[in-house]
Amino acid sequence: MFARYRFCVIALLSSCILLGDHPRVWSQEDQPKAKSASSQGNKSGASKPEQKKPDTKKKTPSPDDIYTLGPDSMKKAGVPEGTITKYEWNNSKVYPGTVRDYWVYVPKQYDPKKPASLFVCQDGQKYQAPIVFDNLIHSGEMPVTIGVFIKPGDAPRKPGEPPRKKPDGSPASPKNRSVEYDTVSDVYSKFLLEEILPEVTKTYNIS
Repeated sequence: MFARYRFCVIALLSSCILLGDHPRVWSQEDQPKAKSASSQGNKSGASKPEQKKPDTKKKTPSPDDIYTLGPDSMKKAGVPEGTITKYEWNNSKVYPGTVRDYWVYVPKQYDPKKPASLFVCQDGQKYQAPIVFDNLIHSGEMPVTIGVFIKPGDAPRKPGEPPRKKPDGSPASPKNRSVEYDTVSDVYSKFLLEEILPEVTKTYNIS
């Protein structure tokens, strides 16, 4: 079972201003000076708009940006390579109106006469997962396993419409991602058990 944990850390910052007990006595030198005509605006009397300073703060990198692949994510000599096949699922009854891609990984050691273990992964393929499976199954650290890598559902695009992007130019998350992953219910499990996995087991023997 693939589990996903989220951690949320909230930092509360408190700011305090300490005021003196005695009133301030202004001297002649302390009196605020009147603004000059040049500081109040141009000849027409209109003030110049303040220019917005550029944001020089560095963006915090995401965990995906700083993650480093380990040795099991690299191809190794003599390790049999499994196959990865892409499919589409565009007629969901659990999530009507959504389209998505999913991939099925089958290791070289798979024998249709023997039921294989099953691995289901959300967000599609990441971190060279098929290569990791090849290496771990070959070394005996992992049983013969069929992997199903599923993308979240998205709204169908019109013909010729480019993929949606975030303001920074990176790919936008599929529109139905939060509905599927963040909703506290059994709907996503129903989607897997009633739609995707029955389709996969039509072709592969899974325990």
